[in-house]
Amino acid sequence: MEWEKKKKKKKITNSLVLLGENEKVDSGKIVLQNLISLQGNELYDEIRENQFHSTFKLIKKFLDIYPNFKTKKQKGKSTFLRRRTPEDSEININKSLKSQFNLLRIANNSESPAFFFYKNNKYILKIFK
Repeated sequence: MEWEKKKKKKKITNSLVLLGENEKVDSGKIVLQNLISLQGNELYDEIRENQFHSTFKLIKKFLDIYPNFKTKKQKGKSTFLRRRTPEDSEININKSLKSQFNLLRIANNSESPAFFFYKNNKYILKIFK
């Protein structure tokens, strides 16, 4: 989800999928989906809470309909984006904060805060509302 948010997406599809027939991650048939709507100003903790509620709704709905659920085949090629690492939270001090706001939004203040290097020193940024 972090990669989608970094792309400034305001609606992200949350999907419950079956384990793929091959070993590709996220390649199985879709059981249920819902949309996560974002305003564009939420910070990491708010985004994660929104994701939690969306995932909880999917699981609850699945348990309500199990074992009588239908699936649909995914369209297109399955995608798998690598997990973000702390190194992905580096801010470019030569760019404006506004242009990097989505990177700041998705930085986890405790595990992978935003940071930058200046004159051989590492500086850590934490963002709060």
